[in-house]
Amino acid sequence: MARLTDKKVAEIKPRKVAREIREGSIGGLFLAVQTSGTKSWVLRFRIDGRSRKMTLGSFPALTAAAAREAAKEALELIKNGVDPIAAKMETKAAGDGPKTTARNVVPDKIEDVVHAFVANHVRRKKRPMKPASQRTAERHLTKLLAAFPGRRLSSLKLAEVKKSLIDPLAEIGKGISANRAVSTLTSLINFARKNDFIKDNPLLGLERPVVEESRDRVLTDVELATVMTAARKVGYPFGDIVQILALTGQRRGEATQMQWPELDLENGRWELSKERTKNKKPHTVMLSAAVVAILKNVKRGDAGNFVF
Repeated sequence: MARLTDKKVAEIKPRKVAREIREGSIGGLFLAVQTSGTKSWVLRFRIDGRSRKMTLGSFPALTAAAAREAAKEALELIKNGVDPIAAKMETKAAGDGPKTTARNVVPDKIEDVVHAFVANHVRRKKRPMKPASQRTAERHLTKLLAAFPGRRLSSLKLAEVKKSLIDPLAEIGKGISANRAVSTLTSLINFARKNDFIKDNPLLGLERPVVEESRDRVLTDVELATVMTAARKVGYPFGDIVQILALTGQRRGEATQMQWPELDLENGRWELSKERTKNKKPHTVMLSAAVVAILKNVKRGDAGNFVF
């Protein structure tokens, strides 16, 4: 693809689907063209093994030449191991002035706020969300971006968000998922207000559509015996995992991610580090003879340090 000029960009027509056009002279720089005809410059890059997308600005306010310069600056940060999206949140005014707020640095476009939220909250380096929670949050954030492309967070209306993202889930019986969507959006709004992306809450009054009840159902002895019998027939890996869950009472994530260095089978001990427990405290699980027998029957293979 040849280098894009302002004249070429102006001549590009929208299509029935949104698309991105590569800017030929800067790697990772694209022109995003929406079905409405709105055009903006975006930079795609990888850092810490993750793909990221950064909106640089809208055309024609940001010219092709200015977009290339902005991309070069961001790529220089990436080269030095700095996430340019997160860096916007940490920019300080020159001299001894007050810290520049996120609103001074980044407009409240939903895409910009979401990227900053993911970098500084969902996947933050210190105590990030658990993987399952990350996937849930990012799934709902992706739906938000798809439902309101190019919009500003402050322009959202409660009714349209409920109609697009919450009500459809509740209507098909996915009330818990709808609750998680509400939680994700609430966290996003709180993050945006705390970091001065927005002043007021545009989704004031957003509530969970269903009431969640604590789970108190337990298996009867007969049901548990049936499960264990079936698990023994299934065998490695899922059958063994189910048996270990039943025999140890540990959490699913702790069992499925069990590692050989954590185990002392001779003394029947399973040492869980604080990074592997929900309460962030190390924990020792005493293993029964039945659990030890299951684990001794597992052959170390392609899973490396992982048992399963």
